[in-house]
Amino acid sequence: MDKPDYYYMTTERWFDKIMEENNYQKSKAVEVHLRIAKHYATIVNSLVKNLKDQSESTQAKLYIFINQNNDKRIKKMWDAVDTAKLEKMQGWKFVEDGETFIYYLQVKYKGNLRKVSHEESMQIDLITWYDQAYRKQVSEGISLA
Repeated sequence: MDKPDYYYMTTERWFDKIMEENNYQKSKAVEVHLRIAKHYATIVNSLVKNLKDQSESTQAKLYIFINQNNDKRIKKMWDAVDTAKLEKMQGWKFVEDGETFIYYLQVKYKGNLRKVSHEESMQIDLITWYDQAYRKQVSEGISLA
């Protein structure tokens, strides 16, 4: 199986190096993306293990599916890095600090969250999405290990 040029950069070692070099934190929002990436990696690994037992035509079809799922895994790893970068830039974490941020907005707008800016509204949406996704993954027993 030919690996794309960017494949070498999407290992756990690569991820840890990027996080360390940029002083990014592995928050719960980052973990959401990593858990999804792990799901895709599991699919890829399972398919690769069964390749040798398949016919040539079936292998060709499986390679397409393997590459598609590997590309999705890589995208989720980049999403994890991008999320860590965003959290560092804004100075707070979506899941861990989201409630405090929303409380700050309630104070700022005297309880009327309809007055929040577009950016603040997007941050609230991300807080909600990450919190729900994280809780769902935890309740379903989806881990990074």
